[in-house]
Amino acid sequence: DEVFSFSMSLTPKATEGAGYTDTSKVDGKVKLNVGCIQVVYLHKFVMSLLNFSNNFQAAKEALSAATAQAAEKAASSVRDFAQKSFRLAMNIRLKAPLIIIPQSSTSHNAVEADLGLITVGNSFSLLPVEGRPLPAVIDNMDIQLTQLKLS
Repeated sequence: DEVFSFSMSLTPKATEGAGYTDTSKVDGKVKLNVGCIQVVYLHKFVMSLLNFSNNFQAAKEALSAATAQAAEKAASSVRDFAQKSFRLAMNIRLKAPLIIIPQSSTSHNAVEADLGLITVGNSFSLLPVEGRPLPAVIDNMDIQLTQLKLS
């Protein structure tokens, strides 16, 4: 199995003009395959990390304010960008993580959760809009979670 594989191809102006109504044409394609990682959750370790991060509370508050401002700017940019939608075809396979939660930090007894395989794909279709010269492009996404195991 692969640990990580990523490819992206862009086709500028593929959906302009006559290509707008051809739902097989896309502006970009993304293919991503991610192998399984194993995570051992130790509550004691996570709590010590959280306690350490609380020392930076002032920085977190400043970051929250900056994030809110950035979100407002991003929202206006998205409104501008929405005038011409970008069609991105996705083929994503994520081998979800194997999460192990021990009974305690010294115990060999544990709950194991294999989150299986996550696949994401999409296709495009057109929807006529009254009062508009061009139909709306609908992105149909298919997200599947398979091979889930809990033991």
